[in-house]
Amino acid sequence: MFIDARKLGTMVDRTHRELTDADLAKIAGTYHAWRGDSPESRHSGGACPGMLEAGGRDPAAKESRHSRESGNPVSYEDIPGFCKSATLDDIRKHGHV
Repeated sequence: MFIDARKLGTMVDRTHRELTDADLAKIAGTYHAWRGDSPESRHSGGACPGMLEAGGRDPAAKESRHSRESGNPVSYEDIPGFCKSATLDDIRKHGHV
C-alpha cells in the first residue's frame, strides 16, 4: 500500500507540512479499508471520519450507518494520485526491490 499525502495539509515552512485531523483520518481510514477492517475493530466510535469508500466516496454521507450496524468492512479502491495497492511483483517489475 502506497499513500501519497503530499497534497494534504499545509506547508508550515519550506520543509514542514502540517496535517489536519481530517487529513490523518483520511490516511488512517484508507489504510483500514485496505486491510479490510470492520468499523468496530478500528475504534469504538465506528467509522473513521474521512475514510473513503470505493470511488473516493465518504461513507459518513449515507452508508456508514449500515457499515457500523452490520460490521461490514468499507471496501478499498485505488485512488489515482492518492493511494495504490501494489503487489511485490508490481514493485519488482519497476526495479524497486
